[in-house]
Amino acid sequence: MLYENIRIPIAIFVAMIYVMESLTNIASFSSIVNVKVTPYAFVFVINNYRVQFIIAACAIIIFGNAPYENETYRYMVSRSGKTAWGLGQVIYIIKMTLIYVAGIFAASIIPYITRIDFSGEWGKIWGTLGKTNAGTQYGIQLAVSPNIIAVKSKFVCKFIFQLY
Repeated sequence: MLYENIRIPIAIFVAMIYVMESLTNIASFSSIVNVKVTPYAFVFVINNYRVQFIIAACAIIIFGNAPYENETYRYMVSRSGKTAWGLGQVIYIIKMTLIYVAGIFAASIIPYITRIDFSGEWGKIWGTLGKTNAGTQYGIQLAVSPNIIAVKSKFVCKFIFQLY
């Protein structure tokens, strides 16, 4: 279904481009102040209401034709059974969700891929943007919440790695 319907890759591409465009000013800010960025932009991207709207709109485009019934529906259900067909649809939705979120996550790192600083803390860029008004001075539209910055990234990283 991914290759049969062109709207799915286009929706993923549009969401990725919008996320990357939202982060280009942060990459420029990083270059101006000559400080590397930690790769935690995904947290701030999904916290932004404009980006949330685009992500949700593209998700509706991707999953809008559920329950994926077409001219072969009756044939497929009679051959495989309702349970197997339904399970296949659930697996497809999970697979597309993982692809979509992975694309958005990758897009949140691509704009500053050459300026990444791997650290267990939020880093100077995110701290500066969250605790000062430097973002408005440099034309950065993406709001960095000081409430998110207050959470220690080591705790967040430790929690994420414990899930795996």
